[in-house]
Amino acid sequence: MFKRFSMLALLMALGLCAFLARAAQPAEPIVHMLDYMSVDYAGAVADGKVIDAGEYTEMQDFSAQIIAQLKALDARPQQPALITEAEKLAQSVNAKAAVEQVARQANDLRRQLVAAYDLVVAPKRAPDLSGAGAQYQSLCATCHGAEGRGDGIASAGMDPAPANFRDVERMRQRSVYGLYNTITLGVNGTAMAAYARLSEEERWALAFYVARYANDTAEVSVGARAWQEARGREVFSGLREVATLDYNEAKQRGGEEAAAIYAYLIANPDLAQAAQGSPIATSKALLKQSADAYVRGERDLAQRLAVSSYLEGFELVEAGLDTLDGKLRVEVENEMIRLRTAMRDSAANEIVLAQVKKVDAL
Repeated sequence: MFKRFSMLALLMALGLCAFLARAAQPAEPIVHMLDYMSVDYAGAVADGKVIDAGEYTEMQDFSAQIIAQLKALDARPQQPALITEAEKLAQSVNAKAAVEQVARQANDLRRQLVAAYDLVVAPKRAPDLSGAGAQYQSLCATCHGAEGRGDGIASAGMDPAPANFRDVERMRQRSVYGLYNTITLGVNGTAMAAYARLSEEERWALAFYVARYANDTAEVSVGARAWQEARGREVFSGLREVATLDYNEAKQRGGEEAAAIYAYLIANPDLAQAAQGSPIATSKALLKQSADAYVRGERDLAQRLAVSSYLEGFELVEAGLDTLDGKLRVEVENEMIRLRTAMRDSAANEIVLAQVKKVDAL
């Protein structure tokens, strides 16, 4: 029993360390804030009026954080334009602009940021694949075929032909992230349209869904056994690796078994996310990282980690917490905003540390 517990603790620690390493990447928290704003602004404002004061304060805080963090990024030719667009977004939020306008501005800025800084993004949470099959048949089967073979009723005469998701050799060179990008952006010069109108989670769900077409059933079974026996964690410490590696890369890193695990996790992304540990543990760990960075004088990093503590940790359990203790959810949210504000205002170390302690206790 002790050995099993120790192994579990080690695996969770390894997953958390990998997560902390990526959370510190400068532009990723901005991408996540923009994604969050595009969806949750609707819960803060309606018809030009604030309908939830706490949510609205959070929208204002994030819009200010986005500007500050964009200014702290490495210089790129597109950076001034990104900052200008972020300032326009903040103005829209402060003016209580229409939900559609803020969502459009946030999504446009997010896409521009990803392109400008060559970002590789991964889903914040494992997508729910239960509705992906129906969505595929509705949106994709006309061209790609009911079974993903590229032989849909509209495919005749298309040049180039629609992708055949059963083409194993080709699909083993494509990551889920690559599929997600194609769904999001489309492919210029082809009939493949952009589906940016779908939510981010819907696009990730479709990407994972079509990635499964090339999987071999027997290989998936091998991967299932290996994963259930806690193997493969050195390659797949969380959802990010499953989304950003392709089959061949997984095989290069961990051999045949890792490739089989990859095939299994493509069909079960929730299990890859579980390897990262609980969202609350992640949130608390990032809070500590943020406080340590602030005391060291790394203020930009501290602010990014404070944002990640919310978006990559606490925000993932908000919905569940609301059903148990809505007041606690609001209190934590408000105190995290106060922490980020204190950091942005360059408050004294003792003030920031006291606020971190308060949030951690909550």
